[in-house]
Amino acid sequence: MNIRRIVITGAAALALVAGGTAAGATLAGPVGGDGTIHGCYDSGGNLKVIDASATCPKTYTSLNWSQTGPQGPKGDTGATGPQGPKGDTGATGPQGPKGDTGATGLQGAKGDTGDTGPQGATGPQGNTGAQGPAGPSTAGSAGLDVMSRTALNVQGGSFVDVHCLPSHPFIVGGGYKITAPALIDLVGQVVDNEPITITDFNGWQVQTTGTNVPANTLEVFALCAK
Repeated sequence: MNIRRIVITGAAALALVAGGTAAGATLAGPVGGDGTIHGCYDSGGNLKVIDASATCPKTYTSLNWSQTGPQGPKGDTGATGPQGPKGDTGATGPQGPKGDTGATGLQGAKGDTGDTGPQGATGPQGNTGAQGPAGPSTAGSAGLDVMSRTALNVQGGSFVDVHCLPSHPFIVGGGYKITAPALIDLVGQVVDNEPITITDFNGWQVQTTGTNVPANTLEVFALCAK
């Protein structure tokens, strides 16, 4: 008897359909015309994404969310420029000469008024802070890209990763599928199921530890956005 396990994590718009003894998975269209991603969850907290035209099973509750990225933060306000220095006080004009003593001496001329000192220069205005970057956009069906990679899950454990393409560099979710030829609880334990975010690329990675069962197939998915 062939048994398969499908696990979806993250803010993924990825639908994997498992049933009977089939060894494959079907990708459906989870994004509605208004940009809403449709999902379902059960009492155990298990989440799965469904086609926009489908309904949740009886034991699941509907959970929908938007695929539009958040607005980037507003840039910081520039610092206030320093106050310009105060202008120097003008020099006092020279005293007029004293008139000679005489019968009726002439009055000396009044000294000139000193010049007004120049006004200090206005300090420069601080630069406007740069606007924060916009969040990743996933608007429309063309904004999402599903990447996958299949490898042999050998005894002793495996490590499989899948990368986003430069045209869709943002990782928004991912998961894995194990196709086991024996009982699923003997296949091995998944010890790592999380996104990769490094300088060269983004993606999704899965690591397992093997047990004493025949080798099986491990398929890793990455949901990437523009």
